Amino acid sequence: MNRRILIGIGTVIALVIIGVLVYFFIREQGAEDIAPTQEDADVTVEQAEEPKKKIIYGGPRKAPPPDPSDLDGDGLDDEVEKNLGTSIRNSDTDGDGISDKDEVERWNTDPTKKDTDGDGFADFFEITNGYSPLGEGLLTEA
Repeated sequence: MNRRILIGIGTVIALVIIGVLVYFFIREQGAEDIAPTQEDADVTVEQAEEPKKKIIYGGPRKAPPPDPSDLDGDGLDDEVEKNLGTSIRNSDTDGDGISDKDEVERWNTDPTKKDTDGDGFADFFEITNGYSPLGEGLLTEA
């Protein structure tokens, strides 16, 4: 009986060692060394050739000029932000992970407080976990 157990344990150890060696061998080879075979070519679906597009080089792409009435680019005009007490240079004044615009227009939370309802959980945490950032209960918005 003891001999059978030792043979079983030895077999398991040998299989684990072989598996580890195969894993490291395959990992060393890398995917870029694997060339496609004829079998791969046989199962490839031929796609219609796309019409060639004329490329006009106009130099490096430039970002669109910033909106002068929204310095932080969060979608709220600087005047609105001044009235709300939010930063015109930071799109997430309270640093809770929700832009000032989303706090004001979507969630109706206070963009100057990380935790609008004061329950100890940041607004972002509550929203991403399905809880209302305005008080007790679950979010009703999908």
